[in-house]
Amino acid sequence: MDMSMGFSWNLESLPLDDGQGVWLVLLLAGLIYCFLGYRLFRLVLALTGFVLAGAAAGTIAGWLSHGNLIAVGIALAVGGVCGAMALFFLYRLGVFCVGLLAGAMTAWTVLQGRQDSWVVWATLGAGFASGLLALAVERPLMKAATAAIGAWLCVCAAFFLFAQPYWGERLADPEFSRWAHLGAVGVWGMFTALGCAAQWHSGAGKKKGR
Repeated sequence: MDMSMGFSWNLESLPLDDGQGVWLVLLLAGLIYCFLGYRLFRLVLALTGFVLAGAAAGTIAGWLSHGNLIAVGIALAVGGVCGAMALFFLYRLGVFCVGLLAGAMTAWTVLQGRQDSWVVWATLGAGFASGLLALAVERPLMKAATAAIGAWLCVCAAFFLFAQPYWGERLADPEFSRWAHLGAVGVWGMFTALGCAAQWHSGAGKKKGR
């Protein structure tokens, strides 16, 4: 029997359309982060830990196993669960990680496309500064951070679900790609503002109810 006719357990064998499910999950997670981030902060911490640790473990497993799907899946699940539990129970560490992620993501989004060598250091510096600031000013910064992270997830998911299939060839044009990036940053900024407003309004209503 020809082994090439059997099922392949490598990542390359996954159909491209299967990625739509991943983007839909990210879109849902983004909406939760953006509009309910601080109200469901323990859940957000667990999700953040799962994504960060799971992605790191899955990447390492994929590299060591040459893309073996079973190894990547097991590593992603085990690493994700460990990361989720760590940030769920280590609250201050979770606050720092969410702040770090928001700061690094914001810097990377704004500076994307630049070829300067300092971009990496600026991204890391912004992340660490945001993480430390989150420890000092938790409530307002966590609302802004979760809104920014959620908005970024929503914009990325929407882009790959709806825009990329139709603009794939046009994105190869540097000029069009630049304008698309500026448009994505603008939409991300508006979504972040909406998320911040929703979370602040929710917090104000909750405080008034007390």
